Parts: sequence; C-alpha cells; structure tokens
Amino acid sequence: MSQPRSSSRRDFLKFAGLGSLVFGAGSARALGVDGREASANSAKRQAKNVIFMVSDGMCFSVLTAAQTYLTRTEKRSSHWMKMYGE
Repeated sequence: MSQPRSSSRRDFLKFAGLGSLVFGAGSARALGVDGREASANSAKRQAKNVIFMVSDGMCFSVLTAAQTYLTRTEKRSSHWMKMYGE
C-alpha cells in the first residue's frame, strides 16, 4: 500500500489560488460580464459588490472589525461579542 501524501500549507495555497482563478474566470464568462460594459455602467448605478472577509485565524482585531461594521450599519452587536461578554 502506498503511504498517504502529506500536504503542506504551500500546496494548499497554490491549489486554492489556482482554483479561484479557474472558477473566478469561468463564472465571469458564464455571467456574461464584460469589463468595458461594467466600467461604462459604473457611473449610472450604485455598486452592488459584496466584500467577504476571510481571516486565517481569529484574532481580536477580526472581532473588532466585525463589531464596528455591525454597530455602524445595523446598530447591533455581533453574536461573537455577545458570547465574549458572557
């Protein structure tokens, strides 16, 4: 029997980067996104982009960023900060 291949963090990041390039390019093409059209329409409409924050490890600054965002936009506290306060 062959031994299981050990993967490193470098391998993971390499494949994650390649996967995001492949799927990102494919989804843009599938959705019919044209860069020229997007730049022409940017002055006409509000932005509808979503920024998703992913953190490698959860340090206190991540909690602070989420708390600040929710306080300013939704006037509420995050679930994590409620748990932290308990």
